Amino acid sequence: MIRRAYPARYPAELADELLTWATGVLDLWIRPWREAFDFLRKLPADDRQRLSKALVDRYHSAAADSPYRLNALTLLGVISHGLDEDGLSGERLKRLDTLSRQ
Repeated sequence: MIRRAYPARYPAELADELLTWATGVLDLWIRPWREAFDFLRKLPADDRQRLSKALVDRYHSAAADSPYRLNALTLLGVISHGLDEDGLSGERLKRLDTLSRQ
């Protein structure tokens, strides 16, 4: 899936597929996800930046209670490591704060 919608060419489509897949899979840490995360982390910074922007766009267009929002934050946390800005770092920090109290 990731190779087919490689972020340099189709970042919006890849963001859509990742979010759809994440919504259908309850455990984001199973082997296929670990392999996907490894692949995404190794992408060039420009490609990760394009994919990050597409995920930020999806986050903002999703309903407040949509699982897409949480999944977008999770995916951004994975691929944005080492990037200057991911566009949702404040939202991720708020979510981590909420989780730390549970």
